[in-house]
Amino acid sequence: MKSITSFVLGIIATVVMAQKSPDVIYCNDFQNVAIVMDTPIAQAVTGSEDFVFSYNQTAADSLGLLQGRPGKDSNLLIRTTDGGLYTYILRYTDSLQQFIHFIGSDKMVNKQIELEKNGLERSEQVFACKPTSKKTEELRKLSKYYLNRTSILLGRTSNQGLKMKVEGMYHFKEQVYLVINLKNGSGIDYKIEDLRLTKLHGSKKRKSSFQELFLKDVFRFEFPDQINRGMTVRFVMVYPKFTLGNHDRLQLEMSEADGSRYLRLNFK
Repeated sequence: MKSITSFVLGIIATVVMAQKSPDVIYCNDFQNVAIVMDTPIAQAVTGSEDFVFSYNQTAADSLGLLQGRPGKDSNLLIRTTDGGLYTYILRYTDSLQQFIHFIGSDKMVNKQIELEKNGLERSEQVFACKPTSKKTEELRKLSKYYLNRTSILLGRTSNQGLKMKVEGMYHFKEQVYLVINLKNGSGIDYKIEDLRLTKLHGSKKRKSSFQELFLKDVFRFEFPDQINRGMTVRFVMVYPKFTLGNHDRLQLEMSEADGSRYLRLNFK
């Protein structure tokens, strides 16, 4: 109780210093509103029992779910594991226009104060971080979120000191997010020529029913051009939404630009 009280008082003091009106997040009691932070949530509290903000308190996670019932406006206070402080006004509405909020470090209250102390305008800081498009920024933030989640091994393969693992596949809206782990345990750097995902249907033994469909990625997050010897890298590939039937599977292939080393992994 003491730590929560200290946490709340600390944020209140910071907000007073910031002297800025917090943004409003709308919610209701029959739909979930997702809040995705740049870094995992350490503590969070609402100012009224009419609003409930739930998050993983046993393992580091940057996702929280918000609901609220009719009543007076309240507020949400969040502290992240990197010491960031965030505050928002909570307001009930029957009709939601937005079901997911991505909250970047530029919304950090204590960062805004520091910027002002250094004589920087917040608008300049936002402009410097402005994404090329709203959709690209959404893909980037979701990719980062899935990359930081606990891995779920879907398949692995190895060849000549190279190891490839698929550590998660997540469907959200019209995209599929694939988390991939590559390790170069050989003594030679590996330059990636191509990473190709194919949807397979049926068996090659029955050529009449066998089908291959190449899936073109729409976004890559932290994708490496080269994996130096002894290095392990993790990244996310984003694809248009697809589904897998009972006789479908996926095939991931990686080829080398300046050599013949090759990896192939079938998984589902």
